[in-house]
Amino acid sequence: MEKSDIEQIELVTAALSGDIYMAEVENDGTMNVETRKKATEDVLRAAAEWFIANKEDEITFNGYGSLKWIAETEEDTK
Repeated sequence: MEKSDIEQIELVTAALSGDIYMAEVENDGTMNVETRKKATEDVLRAAAEWFIANKEDEITFNGYGSLKWIAETEEDTK
């Protein structure tokens, strides 16, 4: 069964720029630059919203490290 178009899209990090893209990944593991869309700001915004919505200030990825949310003001957590 072939993947649908949306299932072929992945979040990937560009090796040189460090930007996050939504793109198809080729069989050789490279990002298809013709179908990519920059998503860095969207990903960061979604992560911030996750911390606020779940009333969490830290998440740990076993074996990889942690992310910590530090709000500048109490207003930033609403």
